[in-house]
Amino acid sequence: MANELENQVDSVTYKSYMGKIMQEFTHIDKLSILEKLKVFNQKETLQKFINVNADILTYSSTKGNFEGADEASKFYRRNLRIFSNLNQIPVTGQDRILLITGATHAAFLGELLQRSPKYKLVEVAEYLQ
Repeated sequence: MANELENQVDSVTYKSYMGKIMQEFTHIDKLSILEKLKVFNQKETLQKFINVNADILTYSSTKGNFEGADEASKFYRRNLRIFSNLNQIPVTGQDRILLITGATHAAFLGELLQRSPKYKLVEVAEYLQ
């Protein structure tokens, strides 16, 4: 969406940031699956996935409009709904839950789980030794 929007107020920030991120991740294809999982589950990488898939879109808008923010809000909404679905599963204090998602959903859900009074988040890195 950001690349197709004409007459943007600030197209430079989006394009510059995305170019840097894409360059940063060029080495990923050469890694083993285990190495990719380790990189994708680092806190710093997860924050970049949130930015790349949602937050950076807020820089994409035309004067007086919110095109990028509206698209980003759809992604936030989707993650909140995933979390809401999780909260509808009956669990006891003894249960453990394994969520398998893509990296960006994992980033969002990780933040929600960290703040939750119901769950204790265990970092994936503990299992990727």
